[in-house]
Amino acid sequence: MDLDFILRANPDYIEDLFRQYSRDPGSVGADWAHFFAGFELGSNGRPVAPTSAHQAERVMGVFDLIHTYRELGHLIADLNPLGGNLTEHPLLVLEDFGFTEADLDRVVQCPTFRRQPQARLRELIALLKATYCRTIAVEYMYISDKAQRDWLKDHMEPTLNEPALDVDDRRHVFSTLVASTGFEEFLQTKYVGQKRFSLEGAEVLIPLLDTLIEEAGGAGSRRSSWRCRTAAA
Repeated sequence: MDLDFILRANPDYIEDLFRQYSRDPGSVGADWAHFFAGFELGSNGRPVAPTSAHQAERVMGVFDLIHTYRELGHLIADLNPLGGNLTEHPLLVLEDFGFTEADLDRVVQCPTFRRQPQARLRELIALLKATYCRTIAVEYMYISDKAQRDWLKDHMEPTLNEPALDVDDRRHVFSTLVASTGFEEFLQTKYVGQKRFSLEGAEVLIPLLDTLIEEAGGAGSRRSSWRCRTAAA
């Protein structure tokens, strides 16, 4: 189910739907059935869907909290090495999601968060910040293709947006960065005053392209013979 649709729903309406779902799961639409089943799964099979308007508001608050960090977390990310990064944002204030400081130790259900289906509110916020607000940040909720957004969530949230690289992988990435920087310095020294397109600020593009080429080759991609002939000519 699209999270935006859930966020627009009235809590009383969700409560009525849940009562209906509790009596007969087949009496509600497939999307809502999956929604309620997700909360039951996140609580080891115990029904935890809202049973009052107040609880419904809390449920919606958790969904809204996760959605907003996905959408705006990059605005408070630690991206400036010189400091001065924002650590708060007016749209990420806890009270705007229906919670207070007293709720931080409350266990909440968060089945849409790929890392884990439930956590204390304090822990959930820490996990969201670790995923979207550290030295690597992403802005992707503007993508219109839902499958692409879901793919990014599935790959970022379980690992807190920190790819698991072994020692050899890290050394390889480092070597490509050193090589690219060295080549930049060579061009600057050899061709003084000549127009060129620098990598400065985009060095990460080199290991990215290296990985893309390796993965494409491993998947069976081959260079076009037409391009090879054109290059040879």
